[in-house]
Amino acid sequence: MTRHLADHPRSNEGGRVKHFLRLSREAAGDTQWAEAQRQPKAKAEGQQDRRVVEFLRIDRGHSA
Repeated sequence: MTRHLADHPRSNEGGRVKHFLRLSREAAGDTQWAEAQRQPKAKAEGQQDRRVVEFLRIDRGHSA
């Protein structure tokens, strides 16, 4: 005799969320998702400051 459908353990892999996000992306025409992916990632402050220093050095005419 087999167990009832409600007696089987549920997988917790987030299948409902995956399907919801897929439908949401299709309904939005991918514009919102594309904009979110195009936004730059946050960089470390020291790295960003170093880029500014290098741009200013080049702007002043100094070369390496």
